[in-house]
Amino acid sequence: MSCRAADEQGAFTAPAVVLMSALFLLASFVSAAGRAFDTRRDVRATAEAAARAAAQGSADSLLHGQDIDTAGLQARADAVLNAAGYTPVSIRVQGGRVWVTAQGQVHTILPDPFGLNGRDVVATASAEMLVGVNQGTPG
Repeated sequence: MSCRAADEQGAFTAPAVVLMSALFLLASFVSAAGRAFDTRRDVRATAEAAARAAAQGSADSLLHGQDIDTAGLQARADAVLNAAGYTPVSIRVQGGRVWVTAQGQVHTILPDPFGLNGRDVVATASAEMLVGVNQGTPG
């Protein structure tokens, strides 16, 4: 036998459903926002790595003070970006710097009611081109 009145049975069900829905929505937002920040950081780091790779010449060309081959520059940057799964937006040389812009997409785990899933993330980075190595005479 129960002491509860018949009209009180199931009184906690509605608030529990609302609370669980709110917690799931909050978890979904936190997960999506975390993925967006993580993707932005990763795209930026990859763009920086691609810029450094593009700005470097071969060891032989650096030792002999030759100019960086700009045809290989594009291929080196593309290789880094493609290996990470990002799309090269632009790769350009301006002055003595190589600028690389990369694009990636946010992929969320939980359902995303906030529209972050599939959102594009773009990052730009640069690196100084290295030309030649100055070697002093032994003293």
